Amino acid sequence: MDHIARPDSHSLAPRPDLALARDCVTCNGWGTVVKPGGRLQLCAACQQPTSASAVTSPKS
Repeated sequence: MDHIARPDSHSLAPRPDLALARDCVTCNGWGTVVKPGGRLQLCAACQQPTSASAVTSPKS
């Protein structure tokens, strides 16, 4: 049997930071939660977006 990609499969699964997710009770340590329709989304309780400029910019 052949498997056909779903039309919405062009989006990649989110990549959580497992160190942040380790003790999270919302996602049980996975870093993602399943939303309606079967889509994965980063857990709002433990996966906080970081500013790339804050991480990469050296102090002047």
